[in-house]
Amino acid sequence: FPSHDIKRNKIRLGEYLVETGRITEEEMQQALMSQQYIKLTMGEHTNVGEILTRLELLDQEDVEAILFLKEESSKTFSQLR
Repeated sequence: FPSHDIKRNKIRLGEYLVETGRITEEEMQQALMSQQYIKLTMGEHTNVGEILTRLELLDQEDVEAILFLKEESSKTFSQLR
């Protein structure tokens, strides 16, 4: 069972990718270290999806599709009408 905020139905992209076997825990750690390095050296926040595409672990279409599914799955029934 993934560790995410059940009340708001939030799961981070990286957690989802690891839970579904799309990337390994080690690849996720590599992406997070890259994210931290970019923040420390350039003062910029770069999202994990962008880093994973730069590392060639995912392509942009994969990231967009996963983010779309994540967004759709978090909608309430009233929002779908």
